Amino acid sequence: LRLVEPGIDTDSTKRRVPLRALVTTMDPGLLDDVLSKLTAADARLLFTQTRDPIDDDPMVELSHEALIKSWKRLRDWIDENKQDLITQRRLEEATKDWLLAAKNDAYLYRGTVLSQASDWAGSHETDITKEQRDFLERSIVESATQSGVSDAAALDQLESAAKDAWLDPAAMDLWIS
Repeated sequence: LRLVEPGIDTDSTKRRVPLRALVTTMDPGLLDDVLSKLTAADARLLFTQTRDPIDDDPMVELSHEALIKSWKRLRDWIDENKQDLITQRRLEEATKDWLLAAKNDAYLYRGTVLSQASDWAGSHETDITKEQRDFLERSIVESATQSGVSDAAALDQLESAAKDAWLDPAAMDLWIS
């Protein structure tokens, strides 16, 4: 499924991914066995000859998009996992952007997007890379820090408003503490 780009209101398409992206928690020996069977001359379901132009890593892709349309089992897997695939692709892109930006906190997830990605990652441990895990963990820490700042700012505003309305500010300070 990593080799498929799920279509949103369009057909799904093939996508080229670095071989290292297929290695999460899968045994590398098992991955080699699967790849050798799917790239064999009598199968030719995958290609691995291409290289990433940036870091020269081997790339893997479906041999043809017709596989997506013709291979019923693959189509069923895509349909059953479409929302998960979309969440995963967005996480991949966000992580890549964060890494390219030298791990700038401005690129981190927040709010609902962070919650959805964290929920997905929690139920897809074998589908998440170390970099994506680092990105989510940093997003969670930063979100908690920002939330703490927001909570502290809100408490300061509440205290200020309460002091204006409270008849005995010393009693209010004692009540707050």
